[in-house]
Amino acid sequence: LQVLFQNILLAWVSKKCIPSVAAFTFWIGQEETTKMGFFELSVSTTNTAWASTRLSKEDALDILDTKILPNDEYGKRIQYGRDAQGINKLVTADDPKLALTYGEFSTQSTDSLLDLALSYIKNPQGAIEMLDLGSGCGRLAIYLTLSRGTDQLPWHIHGIEISELLHSVASEAVTLGIQNYLLEYGTNEINDRRNCLALYHGAAQDLKDILGQMDLIFAYSTVWKTCGFSEKLGAMILDQEWSELLASSCRPGCIVITTDRALD
Repeated sequence: LQVLFQNILLAWVSKKCIPSVAAFTFWIGQEETTKMGFFELSVSTTNTAWASTRLSKEDALDILDTKILPNDEYGKRIQYGRDAQGINKLVTADDPKLALTYGEFSTQSTDSLLDLALSYIKNPQGAIEMLDLGSGCGRLAIYLTLSRGTDQLPWHIHGIEISELLHSVASEAVTLGIQNYLLEYGTNEINDRRNCLALYHGAAQDLKDILGQMDLIFAYSTVWKTCGFSEKLGAMILDQEWSELLASSCRPGCIVITTDRALD
């Protein structure tokens, strides 16, 4: 897995490690946790948007890259990310604002990781609940809403973003999806088998109820704060606040995918 996905680390929340896929495994318990060092924010959400149709991965990516979040506007989104960081001077490597560095993760790599993670979900019921933790401008969340699942097992995609600016850009992208007849606002109908998308603005610590509903969580954690290198795992370890937050919030069996950093 580390070679195939360029040192991307899969963290499976469970009791036991699976060495054959270089998985990092953690037991979800109900441990008492101390106050986390996240930003204090109020929580807001967009209306739930439902996918009007389910597209192939190729068609979903093409529409995303040309009509919703165009490739030729990537530089603009990077600038939004810098503005969201609020860095207007040189900073040290341990500045917490660096954890807000904006980036766009490969959809192909995401699909591969999600496919692997799905193999550990036993007898899924109703729908797959999946969270993009740090959803930025909404690129991955919208792509997955348009392309994932089946009529028998739809996906409910959620995105949590701490930056109000990036959340706003993502909300505008959802609006473009609606204008292109790919998404639509509405309420859940009985036996609705469509994919849906909900985006939340706030800190993860304030959205524990959302974390607790998830089957899958994806975190593009490459620039997140670490507490050192683990020779045992052969990876940098995410700061303890993340392991504690997920351990206290996620339900048993939830699968957490992190990039370039492992949970402890």
